[in-house]
Order: sequence, then structure tokens, then C-alpha cells
Amino acid sequence: MSLYYRVMRNGNNKGLKEMSKKENKFTLDTVFVKNPNILYEGWLPISGFEELFLNGGIKRYDKFNRKKVWKAKDIEALRESIYIGDLYNPMVVVPIKDSIDLAVVNGDTADEAFFRGAYEDGKNQWLTLIGGNRGESIQVMITKFDTEHNLAFKKLLVPMIVTKALSREDIHRKFGADLRGVVPNAQEARNSIWNGDDCESEWVRKMSVKYSDMILAKNGLNRDTQRMMDDEFVASLCAFTRHRSLGAPTGFSSRDDVIDSIYKENTISSERKLTVDMLDYLQRVWKHMPDSNSGKAYWQALTVLGGIIQDDTLTWFGRTSPKKFIEEFAAWWLVNIEDEETDYRPSGKPVKFGTMVGGFQRKTHIKVLRGLLDTFVTKMLKMKVLKVDRSEDLATPEQRRKLLVERKKGVKVWVRQNGSVEGEMFDDNLTEFRLVSLTKLDDKVSYPTDHIIPKDVDFIDELSNMEITTQAYNSWKRKRIPDYKKITIPNTIDKKINIKKTLTGMAI
Repeated sequence: MSLYYRVMRNGNNKGLKEMSKKENKFTLDTVFVKNPNILYEGWLPISGFEELFLNGGIKRYDKFNRKKVWKAKDIEALRESIYIGDLYNPMVVVPIKDSIDLAVVNGDTADEAFFRGAYEDGKNQWLTLIGGNRGESIQVMITKFDTEHNLAFKKLLVPMIVTKALSREDIHRKFGADLRGVVPNAQEARNSIWNGDDCESEWVRKMSVKYSDMILAKNGLNRDTQRMMDDEFVASLCAFTRHRSLGAPTGFSSRDDVIDSIYKENTISSERKLTVDMLDYLQRVWKHMPDSNSGKAYWQALTVLGGIIQDDTLTWFGRTSPKKFIEEFAAWWLVNIEDEETDYRPSGKPVKFGTMVGGFQRKTHIKVLRGLLDTFVTKMLKMKVLKVDRSEDLATPEQRRKLLVERKKGVKVWVRQNGSVEGEMFDDNLTEFRLVSLTKLDDKVSYPTDHIIPKDVDFIDELSNMEITTQAYNSWKRKRIPDYKKITIPNTIDKKINIKKTLTGMAI
């Protein structure tokens, strides 16, 4: 008995071609199609789909087919669509063994390794490019139907495309091309962008898998994989790393445009490192969060806070710091949710944290938020939850030696431990300077060299702009400009200046 299918070509019924069934085996005859990379394009009986593909073994390309098999209502909708003949979007599969051979011929070891991994020593003959859910749902229907119903069901037709052997680059190109006929979400379209083995879509996918516990958790970001929202979160962090914005910075009309630009250009290694650092920071604090879902604005505030920590080169003070940090932040957030005065958007109506349903998208949001969070960071530095991440002293060994000589009194050295920054003293109970034994100052972490005017502001790399400080004070000061200048030693420091005394404008 012969079965016939209709070749889908330019939306007409031309090109009828017979598919033979010989010795109870279905075969696919090569047909003429416009695309030279397509082996077969047409309608296939479900019995043929089962024998050739389901029984032959299909491996889903996780990057494009990451949805779990549909729920019962979705499977039922597909069943009705098949019976009525409304199913027009084809399932697309790639032959794995042929693609391995192609990779060997091309000398592409990365492609070869990828396809061999999908092949699983012959377990899987096909790689699903598009339509993995439909394939699995058809399998569910076959399993649930009795023999009588399957006799009728397996005669129905489903659209199929079988490609020739492809490289991963060609697979990405075809996925993107086929999506033009089905409106994709933004992340699905981005995933089809291929710029090499280490391209953005590959890297983002890898990171979303690595941090999936946090991204998918109900008490975390609660991002599902169904619409690739996990990838989109990582991609949005890449955009935040580059622009320090959660919306659309200058030159872009929307947040999607920002993320699209990241995929097309690719992030550089330093940006990826900062993005991974951000993911590490978020995962650390997430582990100490309660089981309840914290909401979009909460996570965005934590992200902006992470940006401040990165920009000011801060790190955890100790092993228990992340736990203490999130406890303090949760308390801080609770108070600010009730804030009835701060305006988070350009309007006359005050908006609370609790009503920021759409999140902090505008520049005005971020500006206000950063100001509030900067105060929180200052508190964390005073509480020794955060500290400046200083792997080495900012002064050269020769500068440090001269500075020690300059500030020395006997066997001790004058060290700044307090001071005013933006009108606020570090600690109202401390004098500004104290004498520290010269032998202790070998510890450059506890007693770092501080550039009074920060390097990022108006940097002067001279002794006239340097002091020895304590780690606690130096961390609290960060990259902010202090309200004082460097003062001479002989008379001023010997008097142990009272902290209430104003030093601004004193002679250097």
C-alpha cells in the first residue's frame, strides 16, 4: 500500500511525491525543495513519524527545545488540531550521524563533540531543531490511545522537515529563519544568533544552567524555562553590566533593544567576569532568603546594589557576611516599602517600592534607588559586613616607605581612623588620628594607603594626596570625596585633633 504526502512549497499543492512503504519500513525519498540543505519537506503520516523518528530516537536540542512536554490541555489542543488539519508549523529534525561525519570532514572538533554527545552511541538518530513538544505530545497520545483509536490516529498527517547534515552554525541560522513564520519571543530569536563557539547565546545558556537553582526557585527569581526567561535574566545582567541600567539607556528605545545589542556584539571577557560576579553575589544572598517570593522590584534593587558593590570594589568582610547582609537588607526594604514621600518616576505622584510592579526601568528610578542604596552600603561597611576588596596596596613600595617616614613619631606612625565625608563622620567616638606601632604597619590590608582624592575623581598619585588609614575607615570612605585635606604632622596631630574640629581648608 502506498501513502502520499503533499510537499509544502510556496504554499501550493504542487510537487506531489510518493513515499513508499516497503517491507513495513517507511523511507523518505529526497524531493526537490528550494533550500539545498533540506532533504525532505512535506506531510507525513503519524505512523511514519513514529517509526522513523520516535522509534529511531530523537534528541532535543536543549537550546531551542527547552519546554517540558505540554500539559494535558495543550496535548488535547494539539490532538484536535491534528484531526481537523489545522497543524501547519512543521517539526524540524537534523540527522545526527551525518552531522558527525560532516564535522569530521570539516575538521570541526567542537561540532563533532557536540553531535557525538547528542548521538549517545546510536541511541538518538535525530536532533530536534523545532517542535520537540509536538513530537513528545504525539508520543503521549499514541501511548494513551487504545489500538482501535491508534488505527485512525496514525493515518493522520503532520508536517515535517528533515534537513541534511548541518553544522551548529547552520542549525542556528535555520532556527532563526524558521521562526520568521512563527512569532517568537525575543529570547528565542536571540538564541539563534551564532558567532562562534563562545558566542553570547551559548555563554548565556551555560550561565543560566549553572545558576538555575536560584533563577528557577520559587523563593528566587521564579523564572521558568518555558519561554526562556532564565536566559533572558542572565542576558539582562549582561546589559546591566555594560550600561548600569535596567531599562533603555541613551540610544536605545527599549530594554529588548539593549539586550539584542549585547547578543549581536557579544560581551567582552571583563564584562562576562563582572556578570558572573553579580550572579555569585545574588546566589550567595539568595541562599539566606526566606521561602516567600520577593518580587521583581526586590531583585532589581539587589541588582542595583550589586552594581554599587562592584563599582566601589567591595567584597564580603567575612564568612557570615552574606547572611547578615540579606537580613539587614530585608529589614531596610520593609521600611522603604512604606515610603510615601520618595518619587520614583517623573510625575507628581509619590510611588512606593511596593507599587513598583514594572520594576525600576527609568533613569530616574535608578538614580533615586542608587542614592538610597548608597546609604545602605555605608551602613554595611560600618557594621563590617562589607569591606573594600584590596588585593594590593595602592601606593608603590617606595611611596609607602616615604609615607611611613613622613608620618612617623618615634617607633609609631600617625594613622587616620576617622574623618568627615559628605558631612558625616565615620565614628563620632573616635579621634581622627591615632598612633600605631610601626611593626603593625607591615599589614597593608589592615592599614592600607589611602588616596585622599580618589583615583576615579581627580587622581593625584603623589604623597601630598596619600595617608595611612585603617581598613574600616578606608572601606567606609570608598571612592567618595572627603571634606578634608592632608594636614601637616608636627603641631596638628600631636594635639590629637578633636573630631568635631573642621579640617577643610587647612594648609597641606
